[in-house]
Amino acid sequence: MPEGTRSEGETYAQRPALRGTRHMVAAGHYGAAHAAFAILEAGGNAVDAAVAGGIALGVLQPDIVNVAGVAPIMLRMADGVVQTIAGLGYWPAATDPDRFTRENGGHIPESILRTVVPAAPDAWITALSRFGTMKFGDVVQAAIRFADEGFPVYPLLADMIGVRKAKYARFPSSAAIFLPGAEPPKVGTLFVQKDLARTLRYMADEEAASLARHGDRAVGLEAARAAFYRGDIAQAIVAFHKQEGGWLTAQDLADYHSPIERAPSVRFAGTDVYTCGAWCQGPVLGQALNILDASALKAAGHNSADYLHTVAEALKLAFADREAFGQIVQPKPGRNRQRQGTRVRSAGSVPEVAEDGAVEVHKAKQAGRNATREDERHRWERSGVSVRHRGLNRFARVAEDVPEEEDQDPGRERVQESLHRLRKAAQPRHRQAQENRGAGDRPK
Repeated sequence: MPEGTRSEGETYAQRPALRGTRHMVAAGHYGAAHAAFAILEAGGNAVDAAVAGGIALGVLQPDIVNVAGVAPIMLRMADGVVQTIAGLGYWPAATDPDRFTRENGGHIPESILRTVVPAAPDAWITALSRFGTMKFGDVVQAAIRFADEGFPVYPLLADMIGVRKAKYARFPSSAAIFLPGAEPPKVGTLFVQKDLARTLRYMADEEAASLARHGDRAVGLEAARAAFYRGDIAQAIVAFHKQEGGWLTAQDLADYHSPIERAPSVRFAGTDVYTCGAWCQGPVLGQALNILDASALKAAGHNSADYLHTVAEALKLAFADREAFGQIVQPKPGRNRQRQGTRVRSAGSVPEVAEDGAVEVHKAKQAGRNATREDERHRWERSGVSVRHRGLNRFARVAEDVPEEEDQDPGRERVQESLHRLRKAAQPRHRQAQENRGAGDRPK
């Protein structure tokens, strides 16, 4: 092939760059990409395809993600609006955080007590219901086939199971799947998950039965969801938790719904960067980007010492804020959690999710810290940093009017000035975070 006709990184025959004219899918496993592509070829939209691929990944990458685990979702609509589905379950209502302090030194043990409400099935079905066009039974067929018939074990899966062999062996139900014959599976052998296939098929069958009675797609999707959160699957989950001393109850499962929210965003270097909300690390990323000076980073040179140092300091500031000010507060027993996280109100200068939410981001001991926050704001202003608030995030941006000196490298001077301001701004925040940790006032 003549020079200049290949894309960068493209070899002649073995790995040609993929190009298309109608649609394209990228996924962490080729089986999931194929599942999603088949949905697009069958007339489904992008959300239908993403759900098919996402559920398939829960089968094909069981060492990384779980069909009944978490599924944080971001969607960009045709009108440019970006929304998120918070596919992240909350702790069971009976959770006793003090137990971790009393019995585990403040750590969460590797046991059933780590379990939060399974969110992924509801998140995928919510995406189909609100933004998709196809039935659950349509998009789940590939995942059922991969689970029932098995798929060839690939090197990464074999290695990861091998590394965690001792942990899988501790739990008989896990060992039966991940350690057939008491040993990790070998590359090329079939990895089969019959029980998972039956679970997904049961959900699809319940949807089909509902469609036969009512003929309504939305009602059918709700039947698939109810099969997991209220039906036989829920009963089996609750029975296992009761047997093993877990906290999850039938009410926790029945009440769970994944909220849909507008994605918060920041503008960095001319690009809008969208994140998920306070139920993940999104606010930390947004705040760190708003602290950074894009032009100074460019002048420093990608991955130079000054570049990496500046990024590290910005991240330290953002994480210090999370440690000092952010708390995850569990829903109180008896509250209606169906609308968790859907409304936001302001309390002082820090946003707070409404009282019926599963998550509240607030100032611990709010009244006692008002003076501390005001004093901190003045320190930031004196150090040349302005503070602003937007949505669920607490953002700050380094002032961009740093003078340049003619006889020195202006880019390096700009970076050094940014670093100086970041260090000064970080001191009271890091000190506050350390005081909170010393007082046992850590995010729960």
